[in-house]
Amino acid sequence: MDEEERPAFLSASQKAYQEDPEGFINRLAARADALFENGYLAQITGETHVFEVINLGARHKHGYRVNALTGDCTCPFYQRQASGESLTDNGRLIRCKHHRGLPGLVRRTRKALYQANQAKECCELWAHWMKTMTVIRQRRKSPALTRKELEV
Repeated sequence: MDEEERPAFLSASQKAYQEDPEGFINRLAARADALFENGYLAQITGETHVFEVINLGARHKHGYRVNALTGDCTCPFYQRQASGESLTDNGRLIRCKHHRGLPGLVRRTRKALYQANQAKECCELWAHWMKTMTVIRQRRKSPALTRKELEV
């Protein structure tokens, strides 16, 4: 991004990314890997491929909806980018920690549900995740799938 194109005010994310892009991504990845340890759980929603990522460890319980296929998330970090707060020079959106960490969070939540003898919730979460993984595997084999075909 040229000096002329840069906004006068930079958000904390923009500033951190511009100062050290690789470090920013590494810190984001570390936070994604630690979601479960930081009090987050994954829950199913009524929408295929969409999960609720909730933080029970926060002072005020909150959650974000994450589409595992598209990467869309309702968290402020993702929403700011989606509405024009560019971090990268090419304008490509950076996946948030909730989307990056979703696979591990689903596995850890499933394990916790199993250990807590919550078999129904454990199986529902896993079935929801397997529908998503089926589409991901299909996309790897045939990237030109239609929207209808993705609605497994």
